[in-house]
Amino acid sequence: MEIPAQQQIKGLQLVVVILRETDKLEELLNRWEEAGTLGATVLDCIGRTQLREALSMDDLPLFPSLADLTRSESVGEKLVFSIVSSNELAQRLITLSKQILEKAPTCKGLIFTVPLGTALGLGQTATP
Repeated sequence: MEIPAQQQIKGLQLVVVILRETDKLEELLNRWEEAGTLGATVLDCIGRTQLREALSMDDLPLFPSLADLTRSESVGEKLVFSIVSSNELAQRLITLSKQILEKAPTCKGLIFTVPLGTALGLGQTATP
């Protein structure tokens, strides 16, 4: 199926932040919205080192879920991502995210982008 030219968007980028300082999540989402994102998805996640530490806890159930592993305040991260329609907006989000992460006293997290060929969903179709 060919996508009509008027529905094509050039320069789609997936912007991803792995946020270790989860108390910064609201600030990050607000700044992204102010910058022009139409939406963002937030997922709970856990890194390998944190997973190993969590698995060594004495009070875990026999078959722990991710919720069991991340119930401690010191365990768990947030994975935040958004598809944006320009390299300029992606760079703004990187700059804003970096400013927020630099305030953190510990390991700050990770920011990266991935160029997208096609994005389908939410009633819209986009192909660079």
